[in-house]
Amino acid sequence: MDVTVSELLELFLQSPLVTWVKTFGALASGSEDKLGMYMELADGVLLNRIMLQIKPTKVSRTHSDCESAADLTRLSPFSNV
Repeated sequence: MDVTVSELLELFLQSPLVTWVKTFGALASGSEDKLGMYMELADGVLLNRIMLQIKPTKVSRTHSDCESAADLTRLSPFSNV
């Protein structure tokens, strides 16, 4: 099975994940450059923006919001939920 990089790139860009990401806007500034589209996905900036649309980050609790350091320690695992 002799597959070139360009064929693999083409298969990846036709995948359901990339199709879903394209529903949020054009990749690679609207161009059809396959490498540019791949690089835009690979750097993670676009995916991070999409994830923030799905679930915006909350303001993290500070030490002054809690009565003690133990409260802050107990709450810290839930900051990512």
